[in-house]
Amino acid sequence: MAIVIEQFRVLAGLPSNDASKDATIDSAIAIALSLMEGYCNRGIAAKEDYEEKFVLLKSDTVPLYLYPVKEVKTINGATLASQDLVDGKAGLLYLDKFNVENSIIIIYDGGYDYADMPEDLVYVIKTIFKNLFIELEGSTPNDDDIIKSVRLGDMTVQYDTGSNTASYSGGAFGVFSAVQTNVLNKYVRVNA
Repeated sequence: MAIVIEQFRVLAGLPSNDASKDATIDSAIAIALSLMEGYCNRGIAAKEDYEEKFVLLKSDTVPLYLYPVKEVKTINGATLASQDLVDGKAGLLYLDKFNVENSIIIIYDGGYDYADMPEDLVYVIKTIFKNLFIELEGSTPNDDDIIKSVRLGDMTVQYDTGSNTASYSGGAFGVFSAVQTNVLNKYVRVNA
């Protein structure tokens, strides 16, 4: 994914040409994307030659993890058949049910490049990033609502709200604010 690192340096309170904290910035970006992808149950960050294996029992519709789909390269090592259709925006692959095996491996390119990411997803990644960067750096933030800890395994988050400390574990919004949740709900993976 082609993140514009200079923008994230500025969000971190650094000059755009200061690369001294790039490792921490990269970590915060990766965690933010991971949280977003976990919530949406889909790959958001662009990847090339992404491989998925499916076992088809009764359906000829395959819901791909990574979308929008840019290109389906191979299905079981062969190019896409003319009878097979791709709905790239929804991440759905419709296979000719008479010409497909029960177990298939699909290699494809998909997800968003940062430059092509919808503005609302850019907003979410940037707002998550700011809090994560502060946490990873261990510095004192200026904002009242900041993430104090993140545990990805059981999705536990604690944040400071000024005079009170609140802790959420698997709550309605988890690590996300209501605005972030409303944005991410539009991008939750389509189930076929």
